[in-house]
Amino acid sequence: MKNYVNEVVEYATPYYQNNDNGHQIDHAISVLDNALQFKRKLNLVIPDREIVAAAIMHDIQLYLGRTDHHYNGWLFVSKADYPGRTSFSTSAGERIELAVFQHRASYDGAFTSELSSLISSADRGIPSTIKELLDRMLICKTDWARRHNKLLSSDEIMVESVNHLKEKFGSCGYSRYPDIYRKMFNNQLTTRAKLIDAL
Repeated sequence: MKNYVNEVVEYATPYYQNNDNGHQIDHAISVLDNALQFKRKLNLVIPDREIVAAAIMHDIQLYLGRTDHHYNGWLFVSKADYPGRTSFSTSAGERIELAVFQHRASYDGAFTSELSSLISSADRGIPSTIKELLDRMLICKTDWARRHNKLLSSDEIMVESVNHLKEKFGSCGYSRYPDIYRKMFNNQLTTRAKLIDAL
């Protein structure tokens, strides 16, 4: 298993190097760690190699643009000759592809497999404190402004980051939590959303 993880990480790293600082290969590895932890905790029956492939490649095309990165990632993975690809059955390959497509917090369709639900849950991470969420958003927003030659003051970056935090994680936020995630963290999520609303 460790060898397979290393192969997929080595394959994906050049793509992730083009992403913003908040979505480098260490983020994908963190998603993998979360997915394997959630799998054990909930006694899910999902092959580890499928989890590795989907978790490591879920943001592999983010550098092309955040809005469509799930679609571009799905398209890429459906055609890529990534490590282990030929060892997966057709149905396993499709599960991996769809897990990449369905991982986004804003995805509002039905998950097509437990793998998709798991990867989406793992991408949310262990519920972060508000400070951790805001720090991550500040990093992403600052990097985005730099990459797009936008001259934003630190106050403007803070305002945009707080607004995005509310839009995504507040009580009426667009972030979707799969059943797997809610089983584990529902009370924490409800409390955190109320605190974010008050910012």
